[in-house]
Amino acid sequence: MKTLFANRGIQAKSALLPPAQRRPFYEDARGVQACAWPGSLPAAEALLGKPVPPLSCSLYRRFAVDGNRKEYETPYFQRRTALLTLTFAEKTEGKGRFVELLADYVWAVLEESTWVLPAHNRPRHGLRQGLPDAFGLRAGDELDYIDLFAATTAATLAWVSYLLAKELDGVEPVLRTRIRDMLELRILRPFLDFDKTMPWIGSCGETLNNWTPWIVSNILSVALVGEMDEPTRQAVVDKSMAVLDRFTAQYGDDGGCDEGPSYWFEASAAYFDCLEILFDLSGGRIDFFGDPFVRRMGEYIADFHLEGEAYINFADAPHRLTADAELIARYGRRTGSAKLLGFAAQLRAARPRAFQESNGASPYRTIKNALEPLVQPVPWEPEASVYYPDLQVLIAREANTRLALAIKGGSNAESHNHNDIGSFLLFRGDRPVLIDVGVETYSRKTFSPERYSIWTMRSSYHNLPDINGVEQRADSLAPNEVPDPNVKGEHYFAVLAEQRSGGLRLNLQNAYPAQAGLLAYLRDAQLDQAGLRLEDALRLASPGEVCWNFMLAEEPQRAAEGLRLPQAGCLLQAEAADAEGRRLPLEAEVEAIALEDPKLRGEWGRDTLYRLRLRVKGFREGKLLASVQAFTGK
Repeated sequence: MKTLFANRGIQAKSALLPPAQRRPFYEDARGVQACAWPGSLPAAEALLGKPVPPLSCSLYRRFAVDGNRKEYETPYFQRRTALLTLTFAEKTEGKGRFVELLADYVWAVLEESTWVLPAHNRPRHGLRQGLPDAFGLRAGDELDYIDLFAATTAATLAWVSYLLAKELDGVEPVLRTRIRDMLELRILRPFLDFDKTMPWIGSCGETLNNWTPWIVSNILSVALVGEMDEPTRQAVVDKSMAVLDRFTAQYGDDGGCDEGPSYWFEASAAYFDCLEILFDLSGGRIDFFGDPFVRRMGEYIADFHLEGEAYINFADAPHRLTADAELIARYGRRTGSAKLLGFAAQLRAARPRAFQESNGASPYRTIKNALEPLVQPVPWEPEASVYYPDLQVLIAREANTRLALAIKGGSNAESHNHNDIGSFLLFRGDRPVLIDVGVETYSRKTFSPERYSIWTMRSSYHNLPDINGVEQRADSLAPNEVPDPNVKGEHYFAVLAEQRSGGLRLNLQNAYPAQAGLLAYLRDAQLDQAGLRLEDALRLASPGEVCWNFMLAEEPQRAAEGLRLPQAGCLLQAEAADAEGRRLPLEAEVEAIALEDPKLRGEWGRDTLYRLRLRVKGFREGKLLASVQAFTGK
């Protein structure tokens, strides 16, 4: 089993610095002025004279009533961002101009009935999910659940209380007393006393994802600067290390994040935050930055970058990100990764450093980023071909044409899963050619048994075929079918047939349910100077229909030689043949897909995407041969 802390027998009691020697990480030769962020002043000034955004009962209930998450989450996150912004501004200016408004925000957050988002609410005493029903106000009414943003809220309040202790006490000392008590009630006691109510702890063998390091990093942040007795601090650190070891044991040896690049910042990067906080708490006695696995976890984000703000976006990840250059530089510096240092230098060269109000995941990281030295130029070029064996993901780049291919195997039991075994992406530079649409704005359906009724989750809207009208499955069955509790996403998977430089061959026979009548399916994708070559070889139990789906970012133009994609500068060609090599009739249809969701419209910068459907009827055994070449000119 792959663990870090247990293998070295680390215990907080012997590893943590004594309280008298423990100083926050920024108290170095620069003193408290290290916490000055001039860029915070305009953002804080914009808040002056404005009320704290309200959070009402009706807003909380929206998720239960109609599945809407945004109406509550928008003012909820505005409150947390304001806490940090006002703190940074007051620490910078030091004139007391922002303290009263900061106290209003602190009081408002402390008065919230729960810090758990409506979408994450798990009531103990009621049948509806509309409102939280455990308040810690009566016997047996324990607060026993911590979600992502309850932990982030706790860390934010701990840092506000620590950085502006004198200023808050000047308003009313009860403010910091209440912060301490609420951290104890809502975070520390539940974390130490309850396991089975929180699957992200993994004490019952649950599958873990980004929730685990994300939450633990913020609980450790409370342990770093929050007020508590030393036995409690030691207990929090010991349990955190045990929980992180459970996460590590499940993570692939290749360091790959199956949730996609956007979630890397809450999974691997949050794990790195945990290691940094433990390093700070122990004065360097807990140091895992030299572990090769930790470095591999970090280098994933550089490998999955394409050009500009474009990234490979399997699972729920978007294809465009504004990456955190300071975090990546620090990760590279700590782990000795030239790849991460070079990548961070590229990011910073492309986008000047600016004040960051909040990264949404970790106030600790926000502060560390502000203190990170300027990223220095480091030469680095991405590898032409990278393979992640645990993810079954190949990434290939061709420098001359600037084409980049990513193809995945895996299973349909992945975190933030789409039914996309065998799907692939093709970019030219930062311009998408063959795409993964991504995910719409999160709603009640997104993480429910209805997940695969959302079109972006279905294999029909990935670069995959429908076989006899049958799509890939996960643990959600098609409409009007009797559920089989024994059929789960892990029953649908790819088997590696061959991996080579720039190419991957996958056996996809087990990616489809039995109703497809599929006896054999090999997909082979190769990128080289000639472009992308895709070969699908299938054999069915009886003659049927195969319809290949290709998702496109732009409308293809028909030409004598194939389909032209002028914005990307690419030509797509395809033909089908039977087992004897005779050409089969290939019906082509281009479908315009209107983007109704504002998140997708914003991400893609357009109102419409396109699905190319190539259909062969009476198919028994044969191949589809497709290619994409880059061209210059129109």
